[in-house]
Amino acid sequence: MIRVLFVDDDPAVLAGLERSLRPQRERWEMDFVDRADRAMARIRQHRYHVVVSDMNMPGTDGPALLRAVRDESPTTVRIILSGYSAQRSAVRSLAVAHTFLAKPCDPALLEAAIDRASLVEAMLANCPLRAELGGAGCLPSPPSSMLSLQSVIARDGDQVEIADVIASDPAMCSKVLQVVNSAFFGLPRAVSDPREAVAFLGIDTIRDLVMSTEVFGAAGRGTDAAAACIETLQRRATVRADRAFELARLAGLDTRSAREVGMGAFLADVGALLVVSVDPSRAAAVIADDGTTDDPILHCVPAAGAGLLRLWGLPNDIVETVALAREPWAAPGSSGAVFTYLANRLTPEEGRPDALTTDMLHIVGLTYAAVRELVTA
Repeated sequence: MIRVLFVDDDPAVLAGLERSLRPQRERWEMDFVDRADRAMARIRQHRYHVVVSDMNMPGTDGPALLRAVRDESPTTVRIILSGYSAQRSAVRSLAVAHTFLAKPCDPALLEAAIDRASLVEAMLANCPLRAELGGAGCLPSPPSSMLSLQSVIARDGDQVEIADVIASDPAMCSKVLQVVNSAFFGLPRAVSDPREAVAFLGIDTIRDLVMSTEVFGAAGRGTDAAAACIETLQRRATVRADRAFELARLAGLDTRSAREVGMGAFLADVGALLVVSVDPSRAAAVIADDGTTDDPILHCVPAAGAGLLRLWGLPNDIVETVALAREPWAAPGSSGAVFTYLANRLTPEEGRPDALTTDMLHIVGLTYAAVRELVTA
């Protein structure tokens, strides 16, 4: 059973949460406390799967509490509740919160966030990266990407320039999509295009993200080999995304749907970025990994990447693509994963028609001849 701890200094808010969530008592074990120190005392006594905290509390506020929770219990999912007036603070809390929700919170949205945590718990039951995933506030970007973004913002570059930099980097892209898809903003549909996300969030919000070094991370904290690995993963992601987009269009998908496929392919290596960020010594192994390794860490890269993106609230199609990119046959119906799987084997550098998997082509309505022509064009 999922165990959830709610923290808010307002007794009326706690009572309201307890009342609205009473129907979930059969699925969740819930505790309610009114102070951060009492919350930490509970956490040291019991294992909580999820902690939900108010943003503004006297003494230790929500972000400080969740930072302490992360350090004490990194596998615990952390959710923060914030009023719209505290948007800038809420965005900066992303370094320690997996999800942030608007306050007052719709119980259905809160239930969905906690249910996502349950799914990730099951998905990563045997993954050795569970603690690292829970503690991750950001993924590493190449130093060149960070310098480019900081330069564009410093000279008051326009929204298009900023979006282009973010859209070229998987780590930045995933973080911006986390922000825009947060229930805090209440968008009527999921957003999977980073350019659309930047247009909605605006330059001020992006500037806030850049100013918070814990939210957008650079690769410089690791070794030279780790930085080189992250740059290689970025290049591979760009090539893979372009090829997946081309394949999706060739299969008859409209441009918007093909772009969504491309985004899933672009983020397929976020689990590998996580590995490099927590263990730079594995950089060479990450680059060489072709999905057949017996290394338990590398073996769970797809699940770790998908789990992190699910915690961050990214669209389900992207999460599914990341989870199944290496073996789309494990869950028939994920066309995004099929396109990503094929794109991984049809890079412009290799152009290997012999790498085609006929069964995979059939699933998405492609023919060997058509794809061969695309690859050799």
